[in-house]
Amino acid sequence: MKRRYAVILSLALIAAAPDTARLTAAFGLSTASLGWISSAQAAEDMVFENLTVAFGPAEIKIPRIAVAGSSLSRSEVEALLKAPTADALARLNAASIVIPELDLTMKLPLAGRDTSFTETIAYRDIHADGIVSGKASRIAASGMSADVKGAMPISYTTGRLSVSDVDFAAMAYVATAKAQPGEAPRQLSGPASIKAIRYKVLENIKLDIGRIDAGAVKMRPLTRASLSDLVRLLAGDVPAAAGYLADFYSAFAADGMTISELSIKVPDSSFRNASLKRFRIGAIANSRIEGLGVEELEVNTAQGHVKLDQATLLGFDLQPFLGSLSEIAWKIDTGGTAVALPDWRTAIPHLGGLQLRGLDVVASAHDLSERSGVPPHSTTSIRLAGYDLKLGNYVGAIPTRIRSDLRDLNIAVDPTLIPKVAIARPLSNTIDLAWNENCKFIAMNEVSVRATDLGTFSLKGMLEKVPRELFDGTDAEITSAAYGITLGEATLRLEDGGLVEHLLTLMAERESTTPDKLRAQLSGQQEGSLSQILGESDQAKAVTKAIASFLAKPQNLSISLKSEDGDVRLTDIIAGADPKDIFENFDVNAITNSPAAGPITSQDAPQETFKDPRQAQSAWIKAMVARLSEHKRYPGDRPAPSGEIRIEFSIDHDGHLVSTAVRQSSGDPAFDTAAQCMVERSNPLPPPPSMDPDAKVVRLTLPVNFRDHSNMIPSR
Repeated sequence: MKRRYAVILSLALIAAAPDTARLTAAFGLSTASLGWISSAQAAEDMVFENLTVAFGPAEIKIPRIAVAGSSLSRSEVEALLKAPTADALARLNAASIVIPELDLTMKLPLAGRDTSFTETIAYRDIHADGIVSGKASRIAASGMSADVKGAMPISYTTGRLSVSDVDFAAMAYVATAKAQPGEAPRQLSGPASIKAIRYKVLENIKLDIGRIDAGAVKMRPLTRASLSDLVRLLAGDVPAAAGYLADFYSAFAADGMTISELSIKVPDSSFRNASLKRFRIGAIANSRIEGLGVEELEVNTAQGHVKLDQATLLGFDLQPFLGSLSEIAWKIDTGGTAVALPDWRTAIPHLGGLQLRGLDVVASAHDLSERSGVPPHSTTSIRLAGYDLKLGNYVGAIPTRIRSDLRDLNIAVDPTLIPKVAIARPLSNTIDLAWNENCKFIAMNEVSVRATDLGTFSLKGMLEKVPRELFDGTDAEITSAAYGITLGEATLRLEDGGLVEHLLTLMAERESTTPDKLRAQLSGQQEGSLSQILGESDQAKAVTKAIASFLAKPQNLSISLKSEDGDVRLTDIIAGADPKDIFENFDVNAITNSPAAGPITSQDAPQETFKDPRQAQSAWIKAMVARLSEHKRYPGDRPAPSGEIRIEFSIDHDGHLVSTAVRQSSGDPAFDTAAQCMVERSNPLPPPPSMDPDAKVVRLTLPVNFRDHSNMIPSR
């Protein structure tokens, strides 16, 4: 039964509409059209009638098949239909195969229900053309109709279906064989298309799809069982079949799919219409989907609308989830022994990123009752120019490299709902965090918020003593790791673009006074109040003076903290420890209204312009040494090695660190790591003053000696 009627199944299932695509993938089969053969080959015409095929959950009925120009005799074709081996199919040449009508019925049990899922599909005018060595150049059908009965009744129809380069011999091999070690997927079919798909759900919900275009499909045999075995398991033992899913998706590959011109209609007076220009599925290989995206989405209701130019999930990796699911399925004891669930941190799929473009949401509340407290006809709008999220360096389910960019978020709220709120001011935000496992720190490269006509808040810093257990340890290890995290350094900057004046105006209105009078009143109080909060240490006085100066004349404010011993725990700061105690453990630099101040970014190294290249080179080396020296830390209580450590590193045009490596060891791994981490903590470094335009990086060698600081001069 493994091989029975594989050719017929291929013809039936490759042309399946989108709802039956799961069977197409499961069988690795496809409808195809067959091409012309050489006149020198044997040619025989034949007809077969009233064929019925039962295969797993599916039954196929074919009243008539006409084969034209077959290279095989009638008896050989009959044998091929009964046992379609890959070798036998490879000998088949034919001008065409025509199936005027094909009916497929599939039944699957519904878990926890007495009823079953039943799908009946009727194909019309299937033509397979140009079959050479068991491979059809094209298969097409004029259309199909289907009816689904089960938990949610569905009916649908399609227009013309077409697929190219359908390899029946490869399909038979993949369906019945087991994979050899290191075996690569082989192509089963080329590009395919389906036109004019129309769904009807629950008799009154209608979904129309203009067309579906799919790329080539590749697959290798499964390793634990044949594909035919998997299909039979799906029909009767779904939990056991789940054990093969990871194997299936690692064996399956496709060049992607595009679904175009979607629209939906719902019998609800408040729902007007919904449409989608395109839904894209990127290339699939090794259980990873390159991307899932929508373009030009629009939903209109009586209460407002949602419009979206583009949304894309990038790098969707299913392997962690499928691997865990497979592991559970294989461990299931038929005697009923409980199986422990896997750690959620190893089972969650990994996401590479997210992109959003052109979001526009408008919602009105004109239909809400007076009891809701919302004024009639009030409207809220949300507009977003773009959002980019990049995730990487996963430890379990946790990404340890995060870059998030929000651009021009504009929220307009009805002023009768929230009086005097800043309305329709575009807001942007950037978060750039990266964990360094070797050096056990999290670099806060940039955390910033920017609002038009209000100003910019930005933060840059470094969290120290961050071990791997924070991401993949036990609950107790995670708690302990979080408690031990310390703040190594931080720089906060505030650029006022109108925020202070805006707040003064709101406060003045509540106090029934003017902003100028309120400013004069606050200026006499703020320095004393800040001193009571921050204390009287030199560090606290510097911060107090800078804040008071900023509030009196708001332009910009910069406060930098640097811990020499790294013993200030982050939990103490978050828990609201006494600022007086915290400041005593930091070197503090506070500057207000400096013309050189500005928002912090991931690349925050000032650059000077020199006419003499030698001056530029000298200034760059000096700035680099200063930057590196800030992050040179002695590793524990041990004597410094007498030997010199040489660190090789490379930076790009902007000074961002590309690579580091220990090229000459001191003989003590702790000091080697300390020297390497000094470079990595200094990222980004001052950008080089000149580079070869064709060069992507500058490579440097840095001598490091923990006994003597004077020789730390990087060289190319």
